[in-house]
Amino acid sequence: MREINLAQLSDAVMLERGLDPGYSALAKQQAERAQLPEVPEGLADLRAWAWCSIDNGECEEVSSKDLDQISLALPAEVGNSRVYVAIADVDVLVPKNCAIDLQAQRNTTTIYTAQKTYPMIHPRLSEGLTSLNQGEDRLAVVNEMLVSQAGEVLEFRFYRAVVRNLVKLNYASVGAWLAGSDGPPSTLSVYPAVM
Repeated sequence: MREINLAQLSDAVMLERGLDPGYSALAKQQAERAQLPEVPEGLADLRAWAWCSIDNGECEEVSSKDLDQISLALPAEVGNSRVYVAIADVDVLVPKNCAIDLQAQRNTTTIYTAQKTYPMIHPRLSEGLTSLNQGEDRLAVVNEMLVSQAGEVLEFRFYRAVVRNLVKLNYASVGAWLAGSDGPPSTLSVYPAVM
């Protein structure tokens, strides 16, 4: 009986579904040539804020490497809150209809299988140059919202900014803390400003 190569099988299923399991030579070249972008003059500088990311767990098999958003909330007038969500500004390195973008348009999302992960954007960018990694300065598009105590969005605006993820959190430890079954995640003792 012939042994089945599960990684090859995953690739075959991707192709069968009209998805791209790899990167074209041109997309690979674009990813390898990409460099951290200059920070444009006049951009909002929000690096001193207590941003945090929250994603999958800390063990290597499930820990997220492509951090595409960070957030924070601050008290505002009359019991309202200002909620900020910063999304990685991938567009600065992946212009519309370049080779990397064309593959992203085809696959439309990162695809996870038991054997393999197929990142929508080349990992050099999605896990590196554009990822909102802890302690690294990155360009982002910020959605600033004024939110009422009832959770109603009263106003919002979008703008570009430079940000720095202060701490990477995970759902399991934050969930246990919020449910009262455990104390705050240990990383918050190092970065109490996030609390």
